[in-house]
Amino acid sequence: MFCDFEFFRFQEEAPVHERQRLKDNRELLLCRIDTLKCHKKKLNEEIRKTSGRLRHLECELNSIKPDFLYLYRRRERLTKMLQNKGLSSMTVQNLLQNFFNADDYFKGSALVSNGSPNFADGAATHTFSPTDSSSLIITGCSKQDCVNLLTGKSDGTFLVRSSESRSGFYALSVVCGGKIHNCLIECKDDKYGFAGTDAWFPSLYEFVSYYSSHSLKDHNSDLDIQLLYPVMPLASKLP
Repeated sequence: MFCDFEFFRFQEEAPVHERQRLKDNRELLLCRIDTLKCHKKKLNEEIRKTSGRLRHLECELNSIKPDFLYLYRRRERLTKMLQNKGLSSMTVQNLLQNFFNADDYFKGSALVSNGSPNFADGAATHTFSPTDSSSLIITGCSKQDCVNLLTGKSDGTFLVRSSESRSGFYALSVVCGGKIHNCLIECKDDKYGFAGTDAWFPSLYEFVSYYSSHSLKDHNSDLDIQLLYPVMPLASKLP
């Protein structure tokens, strides 16, 4: 930046027709310098605020490290407990994967509505969202896994798994009267439903949503029950 003395000296030495241009250029330079100073001030303020946020986040991370370590060890203990109860290692890992990947939950009037796993009666259950159809089915779940998951659970606890006897179809396993009942969910023309009924749905989400507020007795007279408590499904793809 030129000082006033130097500017006036250059202006005196310059030809008369150039003096106004020199003056205009000086004003333009001064304006740009002021703009740069303003930007610098704003950047310094942003840096100060960002540094403060980073220090705050670092403190928060340090404060939750003990909780994280505790939860990690607890997860390991629960994983071993489930495996000791008869669940396969793959089933347990898929359950964990779905629990940490699920974003939204189905909130039908007859389903659990708190959006979080419920272990009150020993059943790992949660709710689903309309966009969560892909996680309704438990992949890799054998009949024995199904028995292990549902034995001793409340009436209305259910899960959906791939049918072992009919390729492309699904099996609904539900607790009713203290017993585990299995129903074949057929898939015809891209719709899901029970054979012999008029209720067919374009997705498993809508199938489950319907039977969460309607009894299964239309399909089986022995099943006067609704789908109330979904066992935690796995993160997998449905057709």
